[in-house]
Amino acid sequence: MKNQELIEVALYDNLPYRYNLEIPRVFGLEIEMGLFNEMDRKYIMEGLKEKGYTYEVDVGLKTDFPYEIQTPKLYGTKEVWNQLFLLSERMKKCQINFDYAAFQINMDVHYKTINDFFKFCLFFMKFEHILFKFSTSNHEFLRPLTYANSLKKYFKIWECRKVEEFNINRFRNNKEYCIALKNSLKNNTFIPDIIEYRIPNGCDDAWLWQNYINTFYHLQEKIPFLDLEYFDYRSYLTNKPYAILYLEDACLLANLIFEKDIDKIYFLRQYIDYDREELKRQLKNKHS
Repeated sequence: MKNQELIEVALYDNLPYRYNLEIPRVFGLEIEMGLFNEMDRKYIMEGLKEKGYTYEVDVGLKTDFPYEIQTPKLYGTKEVWNQLFLLSERMKKCQINFDYAAFQINMDVHYKTINDFFKFCLFFMKFEHILFKFSTSNHEFLRPLTYANSLKKYFKIWECRKVEEFNINRFRNNKEYCIALKNSLKNNTFIPDIIEYRIPNGCDDAWLWQNYINTFYHLQEKIPFLDLEYFDYRSYLTNKPYAILYLEDACLLANLIFEKDIDKIYFLRQYIDYDREELKRQLKNKHS
């Protein structure tokens, strides 16, 4: 489909939750929230402890009952999507504050070299204005990003222009940037095997959770196969306000990382969403 067709389908079509979406990588989630009622803790976790879900107190959320759910290792299967949907439905019945909350994804990655991670950071930075807006969880702005800063901060401070200058340890288990790199318990090598995506705003919508997981999975999988022209450092530090729609850039990113049009459409729906009605009006006036 052409870009205009993708955008129009994203704007107007019904895009249901996908119970049969396959994600052939292990992933885990950290779902932060601020509760107002202590009893909601038990209700939200109903039936999940037996499946390996855990929870802890997160004092950074600045509410009466700060709460974080941590999932076990998951795959994109019908059973897992159903678990997450039911969790989402229970959360929607509770009073929750997401002002300082994040939705974080830890996903297995099979990169072989430091250069793969360097290219990942450069590509991510090239499309950061798109990925940040995509991560607002249908709000206008991201929460205060004290613990999820732009990658441009690192590249500006350290003047990193080539892989030999890239310090992978700055991203290892960090709580400063919008991505972190980790080693699983089975991995004692210098090369991380987990990428943690720290940007998305906290939310209680399983449709958004699923779309975050799918998008970041495809993003990281495409890096080793992309043309080198997308890894030119020189133009990446330009600041583009993420709250503005950049439809051409969003379509470019979607076409680069996704093979299937349906994935592109789901991505564009979430990227556009806060501005959806305004964009509909603009397109209607353009065609009238």
